[in-house]
This record gives sequence, C-alpha cells and structure tokens, in this order.
Amino acid sequence: MYQPQNLAEVNEVTKAFKEHYNWERPHQGLSCKNKPPRVAFPTLSALPTLPLLRWLLAVDKRRFVRKVQSNGAVQVDKRSYYLGQEWVGKYVNLEVAAEEREFVVWQKDKVIKRLGIKGLIGQALGQAEYLQLIKEEARSEVRQAR
Repeated sequence: MYQPQNLAEVNEVTKAFKEHYNWERPHQGLSCKNKPPRVAFPTLSALPTLPLLRWLLAVDKRRFVRKVQSNGAVQVDKRSYYLGQEWVGKYVNLEVAAEEREFVVWQKDKVIKRLGIKGLIGQALGQAEYLQLIKEEARSEVRQAR
C-alpha cells in the first residue's frame, strides 16, 4: 500500500482515487447497472442549499447578559462588540433580533444600541460552501486551542 509522504502526494493520490472511483470502476448498485457512477449519471442535479440562518431564528428574542469590559466592549461567541466607555463595568442584555440580524442592546429598560451580528453569511450556502466554512472554523478552533 502506497503511503504519501507530504500534502502534495496526498492530493495527487486523492485525485487519482476519485478519478478511478467515479469514472472507471463498475458500481454494482441497481441505479448504476454495473457502470461507473459518472458514466451512469454524466450530469447530476445540484444539491439543495442549506436553510438560511435556521439556527438564528431558533434563538430569536433570546437575551444574553454580559458585563462591559474595561475596553468598552462585550464578548459574544468569541467576537467583540463595542458599546462605549460610558458602559464599562455595567451589565447589559443583548437580545437577538433574527430578522434584522442584530443584537438589540438593553441597559435596564432602555435600548442603548443596535449591533449587527458578526460572522453571518448573507445568503443560503450550497453544501460544498457550507462544508468549507465549517472546516475553516474548525481549523481556527484548533489554532486558538494551541
């Protein structure tokens, strides 16, 4: 069995495997009729897009309490949101406004600011784009853990 020694070799072997797997080897599934998958189905329909912001709608109207840090900002999901020096040391509520894609920032019973939620993607993502995005986020998590 061949064992690649570096990333370039891994990419080369993977490309050759995918070529063989999809275009050359017979597939015994009923739908392929013993033909390679890409021969049996030369054109494939696009995968459906993932629902846009379903998770955000699930937390609509939910509030998160945060204490304003010495730099005038609060942290939500490792992202910093600046409120202002006048709020340092005070507690605020950040209410999720899903439709507006914002946090409504409350201090007691008064809205003091509206802040766009950072890190949102502006459109529905296809499966490949979504997988690439979560891979990048996973790599970022690993780097931060080091």
